[in-house]
Amino acid sequence: MFSVIPVYLREINKDACHFPGFPVLQTLLPKHTNVPELYFLLMALFLQQPVTELPDSLQFVCFHFQFDLDSIWTFIFGMPASSGAVVGSIHSVCTEAAFLLLAMLRSMLNLPWQSEEEGSWLREYPVTLMQFFRYLYHNVPDLAPIDLDDEASSPTEEFKAFAGDTGMNRSQSEYCNVGSKTSLTNHPAKKYVFDFMRVLIMDNMCMTPASKQTPIIDMLLEASPDRSTRTQQKEFQSSILDGVMEHLLAADVLLGEDASLPLSTGGSYQILVNNVFYFTQRVVDKLWQGMFSKDSKLVVDFIVQLIGQSKRRSQGLSLDTIYHCLNRTVLYQLCRPHKTVAQQVALLDALRVLTVNRNLVLGPGNHDQDFVACLAHCFICLHSGSSVEGFGLEAEARMTTWHIMMPAENETDSTHSHDVSE
Repeated sequence: MFSVIPVYLREINKDACHFPGFPVLQTLLPKHTNVPELYFLLMALFLQQPVTELPDSLQFVCFHFQFDLDSIWTFIFGMPASSGAVVGSIHSVCTEAAFLLLAMLRSMLNLPWQSEEEGSWLREYPVTLMQFFRYLYHNVPDLAPIDLDDEASSPTEEFKAFAGDTGMNRSQSEYCNVGSKTSLTNHPAKKYVFDFMRVLIMDNMCMTPASKQTPIIDMLLEASPDRSTRTQQKEFQSSILDGVMEHLLAADVLLGEDASLPLSTGGSYQILVNNVFYFTQRVVDKLWQGMFSKDSKLVVDFIVQLIGQSKRRSQGLSLDTIYHCLNRTVLYQLCRPHKTVAQQVALLDALRVLTVNRNLVLGPGNHDQDFVACLAHCFICLHSGSSVEGFGLEAEARMTTWHIMMPAENETDSTHSHDVSE
């Protein structure tokens, strides 16, 4: 006799058919970051290159975990990246596929990679992904405007080396173990991430006036994962600002034709100057807000060198904005607490730097009369010794009430300036 096998009817949840595919993949794929085939297929999708199947030779490479830029380029375009051949024009991309790649990148950056051997997938895949994006940006001209476009710049948030939630589903954030980390990852790919963000910021400075759209520097500084710690945000913002400052000074950016940083195609010197000054404002803002962890004298030196470059380049250039940044930084140094020996040494160093640059700070080029009154107030407080805990500061926000006034959300700020004169 034949046994009867019961047949169970499976119920299909029709609601699941209405979920958008890419958001679901953004939750699922970061849990499969060790599968190299996924990256090849997503990169082909991102560049809108039709693929039917992985070639046998590529499958053999994948089996041995050899995931590099040459293999990617050979799979997508039929030639290795090292050949130097110019890729044909790419007129459209699938940004959703880029989001998926960035979600997988972020997941790997925050996995426990320290115990992995050199050359392991967890160490190498994130580096290869960053090389892929960097190579595309520099070698496919049609993609550069897309990366710098205000509408498509949300992927930039995914480049952040946070162990946090940046526009992803909550389940993926939990997968990243956000709460267990207090600082940024030290993954080898971290340097590539910050270098690429610096390149985007520098190119944006040459091309787009800050008054026309939200600058990329603001997108990066203000878009933080919901559950990131203040320590993480501070380290991240400081790394971005410090990296751009070093690059601007090394390139003598305000010397125009004599600068080692050439203007991008379509850029102008005046736009560059305005955006460099705006960036300096943001550095000083973050200094007052306690989000810039580097020594404040680095900011003073940065501003002094920018003023020097501006005077060498053009006598008719208005320097009121950059002088205002210098004034705010000097006042920041003088109103800090000076109770401990280390704080007192820092104050003496600030006074020394102020004395060395007195002709610049108090010279005819500094037209801010309110600054003189504020400076006198600081000297009187320091001389009386009555404010060793600092003065002109709010206990919570650690900022002066007369220097940092953030505009309300419903206020219109055509210049995107986050600081108001004293």
